[in-house]
Amino acid sequence: MNILLPLTLLAGINGQAMAAPEMETLTVTYRSPLDYALYQQTTETISFFRIELAQDILAQSRASSRAMASHYLSHNGVADTRLFPPQSDWLTARRN
Repeated sequence: MNILLPLTLLAGINGQAMAAPEMETLTVTYRSPLDYALYQQTTETISFFRIELAQDILAQSRASSRAMASHYLSHNGVADTRLFPPQSDWLTARRN
């Protein structure tokens, strides 16, 4: 009985080691400085484009919301449609 216990433990450890999946393999590709500079420039250009696109979407949505509100107010008998500050004030407003 004393000999069987260590043998069964070893069999369990070997079974777990054999069932373990293969380690991850990492492939490294070395590029020339020109290729890397081109990759970096492309990545920066795309990220700047995404930022500009998000800002343009925000500006367009603000402008269309203002236009819809002005149209709604003018057609519902509200004489003063200057409820919104000019768009230039949105960009230069400071919080205290």
